[in-house]
Amino acid sequence: MLFSGSDLRQEVKTLLSTSSREVLLISAFIKSSVLEEMTELMCHCDVKIYVRWKLIDIIRGVSDFKSLYDVCEKNGYKLYYNQALHAKALIIDQAYALIGSSNYTQSGLGGGHENIEWNSGIHQLSAHDFMRITTSLKCSDLVTPVIIDNFSKAIEIMTKDLDLAKLENPAPILFDKPAEYYPKYRQKLPPFDPTTFKP
Repeated sequence: MLFSGSDLRQEVKTLLSTSSREVLLISAFIKSSVLEEMTELMCHCDVKIYVRWKLIDIIRGVSDFKSLYDVCEKNGYKLYYNQALHAKALIIDQAYALIGSSNYTQSGLGGGHENIEWNSGIHQLSAHDFMRITTSLKCSDLVTPVIIDNFSKAIEIMTKDLDLAKLENPAPILFDKPAEYYPKYRQKLPPFDPTTFKP
């Protein structure tokens, strides 16, 4: 069964209301307000959260940064970042999953400006599929105070030179092949590694 982002909230509540012990929340973008809505249902769980956290996403405000870390610290959740992450899933006890296109943001879950989202209903996850998911997440890094500090410094430096209005409303750049676009994009925003960043 497919459902929209606005129906995902109820599906999440249904899934979390089971007697769960372990929760994996995987989403490229996460808003702390959405995570806070879920905390009461995860109060007795071992919670691991995976987010993308590219600098440009944080600067544009599509994913929360420090406030998300604060919610995780307050509730004892482990927070990981992986700049290659694009998946969106909620996995309970290595056995049940909600998988779809919705990020765990207000717009992804039908609040305010609703995105067009397709999500699957709750389904059983095989041990093999769970292993494939966790294997793909092994290259993720645990967020520590040092990582937070390095991200904060990099954001401060980048926002001094960036025109935020252009980020919100970029001029269209049309190329015949995606490969022609990415080199120019990378020249503007070089790769960022918060583990080795020095301002």
